[in-house]
Amino acid sequence: MPAKAHLLKTEPEHFAAVRDGRKTFEVRSTADRRFKLRDYLDLREWDPAAGQLTGERLVVRVVYMLEGEPFLPPGLAVMGIERFTGQEERDVLGALAAFGEYAEPFRPSCKDDEP
Repeated sequence: MPAKAHLLKTEPEHFAAVRDGRKTFEVRSTADRRFKLRDYLDLREWDPAAGQLTGERLVVRVVYMLEGEPFLPPGLAVMGIERFTGQEERDVLGALAAFGEYAEPFRPSCKDDEP
């Protein structure tokens, strides 16, 4: 099954921590979507005071999943994430642009995307 891309609003302090490499995980509700290992998270910086996106974005890949009992309450997932850099990041962003904004199956041209 191809990976999916999930567009996610991310508040500035958390966005900056991912960008700077200090935050290598995401904690998200699974109530409205199903995250899987190797999915892509299209993190969009969200300014809650202005009530809008800032235009900044990062794309990360889910490299580890922890969800549900006995470690977490139902409906919550902790995902280990890795950033892309250079050409690999441009390839993933190009694939996302080709397949729309929300959770859609796509096959980016990344060397690590094979099972």
